[in-house]
Amino acid sequence: MVPRTAARPRLPSSTHRIKPLARAARTTIRTVLWRIGVAIAVSSLAAGPSAAQSPSGTSPPDTTDWLLATVDSVAVPAQIGTRDTLSVHLYGTVGPNGCFSLARIDSERTESRLTLRPLVVDATDEQRMCTMAVVPLDATYPAPPPFAEGTLQIVVPQANRADVTATVTVTAAPNGSG
Repeated sequence: MVPRTAARPRLPSSTHRIKPLARAARTTIRTVLWRIGVAIAVSSLAAGPSAAQSPSGTSPPDTTDWLLATVDSVAVPAQIGTRDTLSVHLYGTVGPNGCFSLARIDSERTESRLTLRPLVVDATDEQRMCTMAVVPLDATYPAPPPFAEGTLQIVVPQANRADVTATVTVTAAPNGSG
């Protein structure tokens, strides 16, 4: 004969429904999060390439609605050779929130001056969600050679304050030699 064990006490019927309801809630939350992720992925793919990328053979996009990034400082080497590539590092902020992004850096060059304009585009036209975090600017512009011997002035115009400038000495000898 098998010993009889005490029967488990029966809980009210409403308690038995808690586990299935919790499981259903988890499933619903997972489904909603998955759908949000898919929606974000599809919307970013549907937006296509950035406005700064234009197919070859076409004119660049109109930049009249673009803004200038706020540049706090410019870092350049003190001296380069006439055949060296000049790396200009720009530091500052792209915009007041995550809706802004660096589109491109336009340049104009003369024998003794390099003017850089970091252009910023506001992505809110595309009705995207954006963060409230300030977007930092940390970009490098490679200026290709050749350069004339002498002093090269780097100028970054600013919208509401004085231009940011730096100078580089250009020598006939490559950087680091003789």
